[in-house]
Amino acid sequence: MAEIADVTFIFTDYDPGPSDPRVMFIPNTVDEATVSDLIDTFAARQADIDNLIFAPMMSAGGTEDLGGGVAVAKTLTNLNLQIAFSPVRVWTSVGTITGADASGSLLTDGSANFVADGVVPGASVFNFRTGAIGTVFRVVDLNNLLLLNALGGGDPDNEWQSGDTYRVINTRQVNISGGNDVAIDNLDAELPPILPTVFTQVVRTASSSATTTNLEALEGLINEIWQRLGLDGSNPMATSDTQITVGAITINLTDDGTTLTLTRV
Repeated sequence: MAEIADVTFIFTDYDPGPSDPRVMFIPNTVDEATVSDLIDTFAARQADIDNLIFAPMMSAGGTEDLGGGVAVAKTLTNLNLQIAFSPVRVWTSVGTITGADASGSLLTDGSANFVADGVVPGASVFNFRTGAIGTVFRVVDLNNLLLLNALGGGDPDNEWQSGDTYRVINTRQVNISGGNDVAIDNLDAELPPILPTVFTQVVRTASSSATTTNLEALEGLINEIWQRLGLDGSNPMATSDTQITVGAITINLTDDGTTLTLTRV
């Protein structure tokens, strides 16, 4: 858990209305944030004395220990606030078409090096002559890009013609994980917690259960059970007339002729 650096909060009023939510803007140096990171960032800003005049930005709940390695799932609620990741503002590849394709499916530029440019499937493609757009399905080689479902939305056509100017831009994928992030507006109505930004895709890993499992604690419990049963190959059970040993567990056996006493050391 850590506060996210260089975050900017954008809003115009002390307590914006439901149609004007506040925005937490995360810089392009951050590709992944956990719910704990977001909570720490909100908490640090809310604790600043200069921000006490503003309405609270979040509430958080969960993590209560239920025992046995199980805890209540962590949930962050954005209060009339959305989270935005920095948009992509730099073209990945630019050039001029050298091979026409009436179907609009194959972008060909004999002077390009799409591999060196770092073009990847999912990138967006634009034909500046027609305004048509498309999505890269496969980088065929240095000079050719195969599009998914060809170009669309162009005027007067959806073709690649020799001499057309094109632009390619990769979609940046960022992640929010480690719990649930939801949002409500000032009227307690549901609000999308993420504000979309240009060519940036946010993947949220949400918890579908009301609880989470502490795998480390659970694995420790299972390992001890296995060791007691002699089922752990790396810590086999060793027995004698006076002692049972399983890994780090040692049990002394005492027999006084009428009672067998087991004592864990």
